[in-house]
Amino acid sequence: GIASGIFGQPTRYPEGYSAFFQNIHLNLGGRVSRPAERFGAVSDLSIRHSFDTRGGGWFTYGGKVSGFWDVSGKARVLALTLDVELSESHGGRAIPFNEVPAIGDTRLPGFLSRRFIGESAMALTLQYKWPVLSLMDGVAHFAVGNVFGHNLRGLQAGWLRKSAGIGVEMVGNSA
Repeated sequence: GIASGIFGQPTRYPEGYSAFFQNIHLNLGGRVSRPAERFGAVSDLSIRHSFDTRGGGWFTYGGKVSGFWDVSGKARVLALTLDVELSESHGGRAIPFNEVPAIGDTRLPGFLSRRFIGESAMALTLQYKWPVLSLMDGVAHFAVGNVFGHNLRGLQAGWLRKSAGIGVEMVGNSA
């Protein structure tokens, strides 16, 4: 598709890159699978600094904050999660297309992983879980989100993509 001109070339596609990185990851709070506390919060923050071996580099940073509430005291849990990731280039070179923030898979269930890529990404998910079997929960979600320009530039309600679904998951596989 790129060779025939159907698609434009992704950033830094033709020359490629080699990079090394360092991560800092901080998780505050925590929630065990059922039976668990009746309510609580979890935050997951990270920063990644990548160095291109040909010069320059980039940062990707962000976090996920979740609040949950067992509405009945019987493992029927309502959760709200905000997930944001930003990127910043330094050294005058663009960030490679496969290293920028993305939406899909866990950030916006119902879309393929990395379906949408941009300089920043944001998703807000409302989820409800209930016990089905001893090791299986029912799960329903509604989420909105998208990718945007630098530091969420262009964030508008009309540009948010929506995702809704219902299914089952093994106990302990929370997003």
